[in-house]
Amino acid sequence: GPQVGNVFSRVVDGLSVSSSSGGGGGGSTATVTSVGALRGGNDIGVNITVSASTNVTATDSQSGQSVSTNCNTSCSVTLTAVGPNAGTVTVTADGGSSMSDSYPAQ
Repeated sequence: GPQVGNVFSRVVDGLSVSSSSGGGGGGSTATVTSVGALRGGNDIGVNITVSASTNVTATDSQSGQSVSTNCNTSCSVTLTAVGPNAGTVTVTADGGSSMSDSYPAQ
């Protein structure tokens, strides 16, 4: 399920970038190009790549915790004490582009 959602998000994001680029001008819209959520005990490390410099917010489905940072092509954030169950981290860029990745139970 999450993998299909990621592919769908990439397709939608790609179409959005093509449409805005075709309009000819202005700033580019940054898109989230990859998200990797890795469990380390009770914390989740999130590796993020984006198409251009932008602010991103990573939100955990299990704890509801969110962390925001400025991301210039790649960045990492840590969600602490999320709990022992499996969950999903969704990363959203300022322009609305988003992508998710799941992590296993502890």
